[in-house]
Amino acid sequence: IQTPAPKVPFIGPIQNASMPYKVVRGDTLGAIAAKNKTTVSILQKLNNIRDANKIQVGQTLRFS
Repeated sequence: IQTPAPKVPFIGPIQNASMPYKVVRGDTLGAIAAKNKTTVSILQKLNNIRDANKIQVGQTLRFS
């Protein structure tokens, strides 16, 4: 008897690392990091963000 695979919530598409991401209303750095299989710390370093709680709508983030 096979057991069904557990349901995994869909958190959106993974951003192509070579493509920038434009922050939209409701985004958090933590959610963006999770969707893209990275960490808040890495995003902060790549994008010169001092305070992870202060990202702006329209801000462009790099992933590499």
